[in-house]
Amino acid sequence: MVTNWIRIGILKDLIARTETDILFLIDGLAMLLECPFCHKEMPVEPGPPTTSPRRLTCTHCNRTVVLDQYTGRLMPDRKQAQPRKTPAERYPQGATAGKAFFEPRLSTGRDTLAAVFVIVCIVAIGVGGVSLVTGMRSATIDWSGLRLAPVIEKIEDAVARYLAGGPFSSRAEKDRHLRRGRSLVKKEAYAEALRELDKAIAARPDSYEAHFWRGRALVKTGREAEAIRAFETTIELNPRYSYAYDNLGWIYLRRNQYETSLEYLNQSLALRPENGWALYNRGRILFQKGHVDEAFQDAEAACRLGFTKACQLLKRHGREIQS
Repeated sequence: MVTNWIRIGILKDLIARTETDILFLIDGLAMLLECPFCHKEMPVEPGPPTTSPRRLTCTHCNRTVVLDQYTGRLMPDRKQAQPRKTPAERYPQGATAGKAFFEPRLSTGRDTLAAVFVIVCIVAIGVGGVSLVTGMRSATIDWSGLRLAPVIEKIEDAVARYLAGGPFSSRAEKDRHLRRGRSLVKKEAYAEALRELDKAIAARPDSYEAHFWRGRALVKTGREAEAIRAFETTIELNPRYSYAYDNLGWIYLRRNQYETSLEYLNQSLALRPENGWALYNRGRILFQKGHVDEAFQDAEAACRLGFTKACQLLKRHGREIQS
């Protein structure tokens, strides 16, 4: 009797499964299923029935796929970690030698004000909790006993400076003028951009971004000497800002001052080795100095990073990229 119940249960389970799933239960039967990545058919050997998805590796693209036992299809493995992008994929080099830099996102003064607001709320909630626990009904609290006096004083001082037009206000003003100036530089309205950037520097003289964008506007208007001073100020305020080294290298390259240009380009590459633009222009300088092999090595490296002009140069000279 027990054996009959087991047989009836197996039949019900087979009837409930789809026709495709039943094929996987037949011993010795392999199927050809399409990979969702490369769209090529791969053989799938039968396996034991299971409710959990079965993970396989495609024989063509070596990607992990999941076999759904109920639909009989291969699907992408969503639990598999996405492969990390290479620096060239994160920072595509699509610029030319005349327009070759990335502009970082600007920070805002709202972040600081939001942090102050959150701290005030946390302290207020903590004080309220202490009041309830200790049974205090009055609004008078011994701050020295709780050791919160220094924190409260700093918060009150920061709020007072903000309301009085202190550093927080000047930072917001700087960011406002800096955004306008950067937008005007991109629109090639350089005179208006310089006025906005001068206001940003007046609000926050320590803003390296404002000095950098002012240098960019000065380069576009042909005032290279002033632009050099602006980029040098940018480096003094932030020595790790590689874009300022790029611009100085480009200015001295235009002036045929190869040694100085090479020095700035090397500093830029030390901070950002995946800078295809700097590699390409360093190769140009090395070529002018007679170091042909080193020049083509830089061009090949720039091409591998996706810098188009380097690839075109190699193709024009009949050079192939060495892996």
